[in-house]
Amino acid sequence: MVGVVRRFLGCWAALSVVAMLAAACDAFVVPAVSPVATAPVEAPAATPSAVPAPPSLTLEQLQNGIYQSDLVQGGKVTLVNGRFEAPIAGTALKATATLAEQIASGDLNGDGLFDAAVVLATNTGGTGVFKDLHAVLNQGGQAVDTAVMTLGDRVQIKALAIREGEIIVDMMTHGPKDGLCCPTVEVVQTYRLQGNNLVLLSVVQKPTIQLAATAVVSPTRGTK
Repeated sequence: MVGVVRRFLGCWAALSVVAMLAAACDAFVVPAVSPVATAPVEAPAATPSAVPAPPSLTLEQLQNGIYQSDLVQGGKVTLVNGRFEAPIAGTALKATATLAEQIASGDLNGDGLFDAAVVLATNTGGTGVFKDLHAVLNQGGQAVDTAVMTLGDRVQIKALAIREGEIIVDMMTHGPKDGLCCPTVEVVQTYRLQGNNLVLLSVVQKPTIQLAATAVVSPTRGTK
């Protein structure tokens, strides 16, 4: 009888332990796992396209431009492929104007656009060939002759440039003893555009190099 009671108590204790474990399992709640928030992937910012460079004046525009000139009737010449020609009223002569090959490009008025400096050679029927310097502004891609300065009759243009907004003219001009046909003095003239005028800033004369004459004496025949 005592053995039966012991077995009963043992079973009861085991059942109690099982019940306690079951209750503990019911009480244990596994927390829900929240999904990990991910930041939206942004598309890479578009690389800004390069700003197009401002248009420069073309050779074709300059060769077919309209230029001021007080040497022809009407005060203007319209070039066609770099040349103008018109009859002189009351004569059999013709006035001609030609664009010189020296052309400079650069900003003359500080607006960031490339302007131009050109030289026009005009003949009015005689022997004179008058060279004029023109400042041509780039106005929205259009060539506009803005200012003109006379350089002289039959001067020879050696080089033309635009540096820091100034026009540099390297040319041969006449000395006090030179004939009009043959200038021998080399000068560098600097101009700046002010409004609608070209202002002469400086004139620098380049030194003239003269080579000393050397007499060459031929040896007398029969001598060494």
